[in-house]
Amino acid sequence: MRASGPDYRQAVAEALAYQSTVDDPGELLVVDSGELAIFSAAVDGTGECSMPLKPAEPGEVPATHGPPTEGDDPGLLLRATTSNYRLTVRWYTPLGEGSFARWLLTPT
Repeated sequence: MRASGPDYRQAVAEALAYQSTVDDPGELLVVDSGELAIFSAAVDGTGECSMPLKPAEPGEVPATHGPPTEGDDPGLLLRATTSNYRLTVRWYTPLGEGSFARWLLTPT
């Protein structure tokens, strides 16, 4: 998800609460390996400028959104709970003083 606004935490909360029934349907993703990697296409895990993939761990929602850090900003490597996920997409959406876009993976 990408969210922005004067109060980043509020923008994230509102974006997550936004109805998903109006999102655009995407493709069915088949994950046979048991692991699902999520990363920026700019840091895809290969090549000179890539970043490592790390296991997901719980954390706080950042108070503000900003550019990537000077250090590693790795992608996430998640244990897949099923082998099929449905992708839905909510493109740029104005939201109060902010905006958001999101990509949801729902186990099927």
